[in-house]
Amino acid sequence: MAEPIFWTNVGISVQTAVSEIFAIKSISKAVEALVVFEGQAPADLKDGAIVRLTDVNGMVALNDRAFRVKNFDGAAKSFILEGEDTSDYGNFTGGSAVVVTLGADFRSVQEVNASGGDFEKADITTVHGMLRRRRSTVQNPVTFGFTNLFDMGDPGFKECVKAHRSKTTRVIQFSFGTGPKILAVGAPAATGVPTGQAQGVVQTPVDIECQGMPTALES
Repeated sequence: MAEPIFWTNVGISVQTAVSEIFAIKSISKAVEALVVFEGQAPADLKDGAIVRLTDVNGMVALNDRAFRVKNFDGAAKSFILEGEDTSDYGNFTGGSAVVVTLGADFRSVQEVNASGGDFEKADITTVHGMLRRRRSTVQNPVTFGFTNLFDMGDPGFKECVKAHRSKTTRVIQFSFGTGPKILAVGAPAATGVPTGQAQGVVQTPVDIECQGMPTALES
């Protein structure tokens, strides 16, 4: 049995910049997907870099998701999406990517909750059967809800406020002290409105609605 992970010594980082968009030529269907890109590689595209895939067609399970780069090869114009098994995904037909800079860290998060990720169901029961049958259709987005101390100078919070006001998205990374990481592309909602109760600490909420499924990394 693996050792439990605790909500302590956890880093939460937020995207502050992205590279120029570069085109993706192909993505393999494999236990770890091989990406081949076109054109000049951004300067920051290297092993360990975080990339966000956008406008992905065919292999839509990768769209609007963030991944860590593994085995970057500038000569072959290729890299691996670390830990991403694409064996059962659709065939890739087009897409693009950017390299992400995670330049702002939260310092005032007190509580993290997650919801969503479940599928809506379509009823396919016929008059011939005795058991109701349903099939999964679209998936509801995963939403992370933060309860923060009311700290207007918190770098991560400030970046989420900026994204909220501009109606843009950000890559968010959770880094646990024991090694695992979670990457997500989300639309932050951060109004900066104070909440709380009498004699309690002043807090403010942040919600991040994921645009694709989060990506889990072992370390």
